[in-house]
Amino acid sequence: MAITALFMGVVGGPHCVAMCGAACAGIGRAAGARSTQALLGFQASRMLGYALFGAFAAGSVQGLAWLGTNTAVLRPVWTMFHVAALLLGAALLWRARQPAWIE
Repeated sequence: MAITALFMGVVGGPHCVAMCGAACAGIGRAAGARSTQALLGFQASRMLGYALFGAFAAGSVQGLAWLGTNTAVLRPVWTMFHVAALLLGAALLWRARQPAWIE
């Protein structure tokens, strides 16, 4: 698991630089203690935003999973959703690029 986390960190690094590098550099140019306070506030709000969005996404999927397990009509839909996600993942790995219909 540690190797997987290391790999995700190394591969995800360019994404982080592209998404937040300019903002961090701009905040870091301010002078003195105000710069540190602004940078800490920026990072804290980023973490809070990611945590809230992740909790919302997890809750939504958990609600769908509960419906799929407790409603016989939705079981095939839930199963096909998982099959579609698996096929999309396989297509992304095989082609090494995003399909045009997703863009």
